[in-house]
Amino acid sequence: MPKRRWTDEGDSNVIRNQKKSNQSCDVKKIDRKHNGANNSLMLPITSDNKEAMIMSPGSPTPFLTQNTGPDVSDSLILCHTPKSRPVAPDSPDLYLTPEPRNQLPCHLTMGSTQKTEQLSPESPCLYLTQQPWPVTPDSPDLYVTQQDPLNETDSFLAELDCEQLSCCTPKNEPLLTEASEGQEQAGCELKCSPVLQCSSHHVDQLNTTSGFESDCSLFGDSLLDNQKQVNTMNSVQLSACERNTKFSLAGIHTNGHLKCGPSLGGPSFTNRSTSSPFSTSFHERLKSRLLQNAKHVLMPDENKMGHKREEMVQQALREAVKLKEQVLSQPEIKSDSGHFYGLLDRVKELLNKHRGITKLYDWQHECLSLPALRTHSNLIYSLPTSGGKTLVAEILILQELLLQMKDAIFILPFVSIVQEKVKELSPFAVDLNFLVEEYAASKGCFPPRKRQKRKTVFICTIEKANSLVNSLIEHGRMESIGLIVVDELHMLGEGGSRGAMLEMTLTKVMHISSLTQLVGMSATLSNIEDLQVFLHAEVYSNNFRPVELKEYVKIEDIIYEIDHKALCPDDKLKHHCVVSYKCTSSQLKLDPDRVGALVLEVIPKHSCLVFCPTKKNCENVAELVCQFISSKMLEEKKGDRQSLIQALKYDGNGQICPVLKRTVPYGIAYHHSGLTMDERKLIEEAYSEGTLCMLACTSTLAAGVNLPARRVILRCPYVANQFLTSSQYKQMTGRAGRAGIDTSGESIIIVQNRDRCKVLDLVSGPYECCHSSLLYENKKGISSLLLTTIGLQITKTMSSVIEFLRKTLCHVQKSYFDLDLIGMATEGLEHLIDLKLVKQNRSGSEDNLEVTRLGKAVVKGSVDLDRGPLLYKDLNNSLKSLVLSNHLHLLYLITPYDLTKAVKPDWRIYLNELGTFNGGELQVCSFIGVTESYIVRNISGQKIRKPIEERVVKRFYLTLMLYNLWKQRSIWYVAAKFNQSRGFVQQLMTSAASFAACVNHFCQELDELWAYQDLLANFVKRLSYCVSMELIPLLEIPGVKIGRARQLYTAGYKSLQLLAYADPEQLIKDIEHLPRKGAKQIVASAQMLLQQQAEALLEEADDLLTIPANVTIETTPNKDVEDLI
Repeated sequence: MPKRRWTDEGDSNVIRNQKKSNQSCDVKKIDRKHNGANNSLMLPITSDNKEAMIMSPGSPTPFLTQNTGPDVSDSLILCHTPKSRPVAPDSPDLYLTPEPRNQLPCHLTMGSTQKTEQLSPESPCLYLTQQPWPVTPDSPDLYVTQQDPLNETDSFLAELDCEQLSCCTPKNEPLLTEASEGQEQAGCELKCSPVLQCSSHHVDQLNTTSGFESDCSLFGDSLLDNQKQVNTMNSVQLSACERNTKFSLAGIHTNGHLKCGPSLGGPSFTNRSTSSPFSTSFHERLKSRLLQNAKHVLMPDENKMGHKREEMVQQALREAVKLKEQVLSQPEIKSDSGHFYGLLDRVKELLNKHRGITKLYDWQHECLSLPALRTHSNLIYSLPTSGGKTLVAEILILQELLLQMKDAIFILPFVSIVQEKVKELSPFAVDLNFLVEEYAASKGCFPPRKRQKRKTVFICTIEKANSLVNSLIEHGRMESIGLIVVDELHMLGEGGSRGAMLEMTLTKVMHISSLTQLVGMSATLSNIEDLQVFLHAEVYSNNFRPVELKEYVKIEDIIYEIDHKALCPDDKLKHHCVVSYKCTSSQLKLDPDRVGALVLEVIPKHSCLVFCPTKKNCENVAELVCQFISSKMLEEKKGDRQSLIQALKYDGNGQICPVLKRTVPYGIAYHHSGLTMDERKLIEEAYSEGTLCMLACTSTLAAGVNLPARRVILRCPYVANQFLTSSQYKQMTGRAGRAGIDTSGESIIIVQNRDRCKVLDLVSGPYECCHSSLLYENKKGISSLLLTTIGLQITKTMSSVIEFLRKTLCHVQKSYFDLDLIGMATEGLEHLIDLKLVKQNRSGSEDNLEVTRLGKAVVKGSVDLDRGPLLYKDLNNSLKSLVLSNHLHLLYLITPYDLTKAVKPDWRIYLNELGTFNGGELQVCSFIGVTESYIVRNISGQKIRKPIEERVVKRFYLTLMLYNLWKQRSIWYVAAKFNQSRGFVQQLMTSAASFAACVNHFCQELDELWAYQDLLANFVKRLSYCVSMELIPLLEIPGVKIGRARQLYTAGYKSLQLLAYADPEQLIKDIEHLPRKGAKQIVASAQMLLQQQAEALLEEADDLLTIPANVTIETTPNKDVEDLI
């Protein structure tokens, strides 16, 4: 085969073929960004180098060829190709037969790609072509279709001009030979060039003239001139052209290919009718040929089966793309015609059943009908809070699972929202036969289990989504993901590690899998065009709100209405009213801002949220409002509120927060991170059901669970000591107004005179910008991104690193950051080399980049790159004196490093705790270095002979809390013992479980840490809950926390099976304070988990009984085993 030299010139490729005979074929340069359709695929084949037209199975070059034996329609060969050689739309590496197009076994058409990305050999976008139109950037996605050459194909060709039908022939030889002008026809001996680019049945329709004779001569070098000469042919000359071309190729050898047997099922040379269905004959024939060729491919034995399966998978994907294009090309099907946006009416019925949704908003219908979604393009849509964005995303996910038959990933910002979404989608999963898997905290399997019968939606936090994508890329399974939806896309600009991780994830997906659709939901941004360029996406924006929002500002006793239409900032505030509420002087002293008066205007008839700057202020406001409420309020919903108090007591093992005990009877509670997840869940359910009418909460509620209210009050324009951002303000005020209940919502922000100007800028200023977070902590995000891409072998050289960085949002905004891309990449690589995570190996003109064993462990464990060496040191040192007589030492090793900043040890509590330890436990303390004598010296202020790092002391203090939880002490007990909030103690437990899972994956890549692999395998699940083993199966159910699990277990629902077959109505009677919606979701979630477990067992059995494809059975199999298979 001719050797190829690739030259990169900007956005174009110039490819030159150099042949052994020193005869070159200069191929026309094609601009990938050109939107026209005037460049055809190039076929560098010469008549004097026939061997170039036929490929042997062991050839290293990607090739599609038509074996030209006696039966020209009989031998379509798809050879194996190395992954390192890309096949671009404008590359000559896409080969076809030199035969005229109408001799192909099927009239196959190649569409084009909408984007300019390259097509790799392992991609499903490697297709046959029947007609010569080129691949252009503005065409739809590649597809394979079977067309009638006499109807649809010709009607398309009739629209193309000569330039579009031009071809590139070797050495600029003519397309056809021509008789001398003016001579009469006398049995023309015309012959086609081996690279004829136009179909003979199209030539039939061109203008023809007669008068040619057999004396032929060459005409000019211009391709356009060649095409004009074609226009002068008549049918007799055309017939001679076809006949002579066939004869001229009859002697070409198969060059090693096995005989192909019967026809593939397309039209023959003389008869264009289809001989057999394309969907069966072509697929089976190609599959058979792939298996035969694979036996001869020159590759290691262990790789042969992988390549066989890869080629068969690609063929199946090609068929799927064809089906996808056929579905998306159909007209929009309205619900009144029996369909619901392509989905069955069953989906519409389930939305009504589970959500009470009978009709979509106009903007939702408009968004779902966008051409971008019909062509599977990327999309960003932006609306205010509570506009109904999530429902659109869920419908798109259902389309992907049920129509495109691919898996989907749904990325959400917080663990609580992930758990809530898993619970909400579980009933749909049971009814529509798909799976929902939770990837949050310690939950999630890497790589995910392959499902043969049903598709899966993975609902993930940002961190888990990054790990999931890494595992899919590592195992070559990224093509199984058809859609990724990102909620709160503007978190790309969060400025910390989470924003950087989200950008890394999306960049890797776009680089690896061009067929994966990306859909982002975003708040309104002033620079959304940057995100559009980054994701290559369409943008849809709308200002829709389900209810009208009226915004007010309270300064002293005057309430002003915000007029967004006013041009002058001073005119933005219009006088609305004066707060007039009769109260005593003592009450006024307690509540100078009249918060109680503003709340009592809406409760108890309507609901109210009061956002406070701190957790302590939430509790104070809740108690303050209760002092203004009449005692008559105690009689309203008294039974429900007493049930809530009992449920809170049950969750706390008989204990309840004294503040909640006083406020809940009035229908008031507080909500912040200091509560346990069980307490927050009970309060949220009670508020949704109307048992509670007011919540005093922190800003985290606005970004978390959707709990709307008639009126939203912002206690002050601060979060802690930081002034509100525009996005925080809009999130909070966006909770005002309940769709389907209220006609309008109100928001009131209480402002002191000193903050008047700041608040005016806040409510009337421009929307916030979203800037890349990769540069956080001195460009730490860049280093993390480079480590991951090198570890996954996405980038291997400095040039490929630079090319990858050009695809990031950071590069899109390079003018804003004033970036030096090469310098930034060099600096990041040097940092990784210093940490011994990456090494350089000189090879040729460029260094090859590789991750070290430690670097691979950091990538696999999703460990912070700066903490990777520290973690390895701690684990390796502990192997020398690992204490296994108790769990204290292991708990220390999986205690998260990042939480040490949030705790300040109390030395007396420290000393008391160590005073209760036995010999084995004191041995652990001695090894770590935190002994009783060390603590006594700290308390007394004495000089310490051997100082210990502060992080070690704080980390071990956290370990002591975990050790108490491990002994099944309640969160209430541990929080009181160590003087911490209940929420922090629970956060410590969940963070430790998540970090333990990371440490386990980290150790799996390092042989010297093999002992930890066995020790940590079953350690993670128990640590996630720190409860008795019998409750763990119930805690696996989405939405079921420890308190609820105890209730279920006590009521007799002791297993997943019993819950899966439970009656929701009976469950409501058996479990106190369980709402009907919650009962239905628990049963549906249990059913889904049970189905997952059953299906996993069946698939495991199938895997055990399936004979490996690379095993040849010489003898007759046992009849019993054969029947079992």
